[in-house]
Amino acid sequence: MLGMTFVTLADPRPHPTRRPLPRWLLALLFLGLGFYGGFIQAGIGFLLIAVTTWAGFNLIRGNAIKVLNVFIVTVVAGLVFAWEGRIRWDDGLALAAGSFVGGWWASG
Repeated sequence: MLGMTFVTLADPRPHPTRRPLPRWLLALLFLGLGFYGGFIQAGIGFLLIAVTTWAGFNLIRGNAIKVLNVFIVTVVAGLVFAWEGRIRWDDGLALAAGSFVGGWWASG
């Protein structure tokens, strides 16, 4: 988190002349992030923003890619936990309601 904060504060402007990383390296980074996100998930958003920036996307598109990826990982994890009967629905629904209200309030 601190690393991305310093990078953003140091130069928040987009760099259209910056060359993105090679596709094979980006694929390898995204594969690694997939394993990390599926296993740990903590802080995956910051890492996804970093990799999408290295891929040549600006922060708005990078954030959209991050949100989609985190949604997919969350749905898959939710299905696995539901299959195993390991979801505490009362806590999960409270968290979902708080996330919904917080996101709606922050976007308005």
